[in-house]
Amino acid sequence: MTNPPVITVLDAAPMDRASYPIDFALLDDDGLAVLAIADDPSEHHAHLELTNTSGADILFDPPDAGTVASADRYHFEVRFRPGVLSAVSADKLSVADQDGWSATGPQRQPDGTVSLYLLCTGLRSLSPATPVRLLLNQISADGTGGARGTQVELRMQGLRYADGTPLADLRLIHVDLVNQRGQKNIPLHVGFAGSHSVLNDGVTKNTLTVRITNVSSANLTLGGLTGAAPSTFILSFDSGKTWGLATPDALAACTLDAIDGANLDEADWVVAPGRQLGKDLAWTLTHKKDSVLAPGQVIQLTVGNIVTALPSGDTNLYLRYENIPGYWDGQFVCTLEKGPIHYDDRGNVGVGTASPARPLQVGDDVKGVGLEPTADGPCLRFGDQSGRKLRIARSRESAGGALNTRATGALVTVKDTGQVGVGTDDPASSLTVRADSASSKDARQILVQGGANASDQLTIGYHTGSDYGSIQAVTQGTGARPLLLNPLGGGVTIGLQDTPGTALLVNGAIRSPMWQAASLMQNQSGPLPVKSGVFTTSGGTVLLFVHGTGWRRNPGGLGLMVRIDSGIVDELIRFVSVGNQHYPIDGTMVKTGLPAGNHTLTVDKLSDAPDMLTDTNDFFGVTLLELPF
Repeated sequence: MTNPPVITVLDAAPMDRASYPIDFALLDDDGLAVLAIADDPSEHHAHLELTNTSGADILFDPPDAGTVASADRYHFEVRFRPGVLSAVSADKLSVADQDGWSATGPQRQPDGTVSLYLLCTGLRSLSPATPVRLLLNQISADGTGGARGTQVELRMQGLRYADGTPLADLRLIHVDLVNQRGQKNIPLHVGFAGSHSVLNDGVTKNTLTVRITNVSSANLTLGGLTGAAPSTFILSFDSGKTWGLATPDALAACTLDAIDGANLDEADWVVAPGRQLGKDLAWTLTHKKDSVLAPGQVIQLTVGNIVTALPSGDTNLYLRYENIPGYWDGQFVCTLEKGPIHYDDRGNVGVGTASPARPLQVGDDVKGVGLEPTADGPCLRFGDQSGRKLRIARSRESAGGALNTRATGALVTVKDTGQVGVGTDDPASSLTVRADSASSKDARQILVQGGANASDQLTIGYHTGSDYGSIQAVTQGTGARPLLLNPLGGGVTIGLQDTPGTALLVNGAIRSPMWQAASLMQNQSGPLPVKSGVFTTSGGTVLLFVHGTGWRRNPGGLGLMVRIDSGIVDELIRFVSVGNQHYPIDGTMVKTGLPAGNHTLTVDKLSDAPDMLTDTNDFFGVTLLELPF
């Protein structure tokens, strides 16, 4: 049964002091506007307070000497409605003697109301700074109708403003009649089931569950709605103020459900407009028929749709009970917390959510992030495969700049499909790295470093300045390092999308494990001879692509000779008709029968061209191609 509250109580508008120059209150010893329903009124009092709210003195018409208060001569009349005062109070109610005041006993009116008349015999005026307080003895309320509310009336005569203008006024105040018959302490326990916190972000809809439990060993009688004094529970909160639960309008949108234990049915409860001892919104719950709350039985109240943005801190829930046979009326006060953190009855903690799905949840289960321990270790959870993303982003885009409330400046993004982006908020594959790289030849969007020596590196990247991709192994400060592809086995394909059937599949059908291409020297400057570093062959046929330059002072022959180790491979000869110019000399040489192993190569002058000259302006290069036959 969900019942929206059907009353909204707003703070009273400022009083027009010209129209309401005198205010009054009728309070018990605890300062509450209540009259007790009691069998013996002798120990019960009420404090009548009269306050000048006009801002200036109000004058009393002075009575003749010896005049006493009566229905014809008074300054104030306090009038109670029929059936409010008990029969004993209607006879014995009195105003305690106080200098400067005269009062009558209870005066019954023809309409059933009861009046007290008060006459000021000592004061000439009522000052705004000095309220009048009079004590009423032996006052109690009639219990026939049970706990209820009533109005008390104040009438005035014989008063005037300082300029002589007569003052006639009529005021009404609300007073609650509360039961104080039977035992004072009721055997009920009232507390929250689960969380006693609400999230005050102004958006989240919170729920509070309150349990009322009979903790005695005997049945607790509940009077039904059809009886003269129905048993009622009145639930309310502070509202509007900084320490309140929510604004009056927000509380007006709340819902209330009442559910009983085994003996009572939900449909037996009536949730109706409520009242309480103040101005805040309340719900009154009354059972439709007489029943009992058995020992250990629970009444569960669920308040839903609580939305608040008031400052964080503690606030109160009030549960007042009235007309429970054998017990005084009373009230339970339960403290609850409104703040940015919420925890539920499972122990889950939510930040920015009132329904955490994980042991620690920031935001809801889809848009937020959850953290939970699992059998395999802690797990970070987010998203629902509908496009959500987890972002690691900068707090601000500049030093001292404004905090970013969204994903501006995202550094790492993880889609809920598992795709990861570095430098991009929209990864297009399992790993997408977005960065320009043109400062070095090896590009460097992805870098793998050694642990013991961070200079040992493997870089993968796309050179965005020259439009090529690269994979490079290097030790920084030393030079390039070997790059092993599939060092444990497996083929490599270049230029095709086919799965290789051999160790190397290149677009062009080169398919031999003995194939080798190597630059033995690259633009090495003269003079001759020049020598390569150590290179290795597998014992196949070696093709050498040789190029160089030379010159002579007069026309004649130029020539190069190539040796591997100490054996001559071949010679290149060129005749020139003009001297003192550098001429290119190039050609291809074939070497068969070269044993497998390590070798060195030397380029030297041809012995048949003794007049050939070379210097630092001449450059030489040899590229080796080894074939498997």
